[in-house]
Amino acid sequence: MSTSLRNLTVLVTRPAHQAGNLCVEIERHAGRALLFPTVAIVDVPQASIHKTVQTLTDYAMVIFLSPNAVYKVIEQIRQYWPRWPTTVHLIAIGATTAQLLRNYYPQHSIICPSSPFNTERLLAMLSTQSLRGQSVLLIQGEGGRTLLADTLRQWGVWVTQLSVYRRVLAQPSVEEIANVARAPIDVIIGTNGSGIKNLIILLHTQHFALLDVQLLVASARIAHLSRDLGFRRPALIAENATDAALMRALLDWRGEKTWI
Repeated sequence: MSTSLRNLTVLVTRPAHQAGNLCVEIERHAGRALLFPTVAIVDVPQASIHKTVQTLTDYAMVIFLSPNAVYKVIEQIRQYWPRWPTTVHLIAIGATTAQLLRNYYPQHSIICPSSPFNTERLLAMLSTQSLRGQSVLLIQGEGGRTLLADTLRQWGVWVTQLSVYRRVLAQPSVEEIANVARAPIDVIIGTNGSGIKNLIILLHTQHFALLDVQLLVASARIAHLSRDLGFRRPALIAENATDAALMRALLDWRGEKTWI
């Protein structure tokens, strides 16, 4: 593994509130982090959120599907439940999501599938449980994959899906777009499919040049999507979407390139 990203410009497409630590790590390793959020996270109507939060004890388990799901609803939950209800299993998909929940409920056990932190791994873990007839709450963003909800329903689980945010196309300024268009980008980090699609929309005038840039993604599913979108190089795939895993993948790749 290399320890330096010197002379490497890395485009980070995460929403700004989730990208700070990753940009710091890139620059701590002598790289240049170019933050260009391609997804904006916006609120959804709050009425259903307030009502559902008050009834957490109606569920056998509550599953948070992303860090943004935590960001958007955790303060409301804590108003009603300063201590997490002991009868309700608290589950997170992803190490970052789990850590956020531990920050708010340090005394409660957080269940998190092992890496890779994805829906498939969670379902494999839950498949050993007898869940038929139980009620499960999924806290998530609008849209996205339906695999978890669909599979749980097939198992006879009563599933409630609470959408607490919406992903929309970011609206960077003309100057921000121009700065990115002029930059000699070496690597693009994209941790969700929407972010990569939006990057192509926002930089449509540089579309063909973008497709030659090395992508670093957080799952094989996103790598497949990148191929479908026309990216010409095989995407680097980090073990998961945490900052640590993305940095390991980036430094490993840089180390290999050093010897070519």
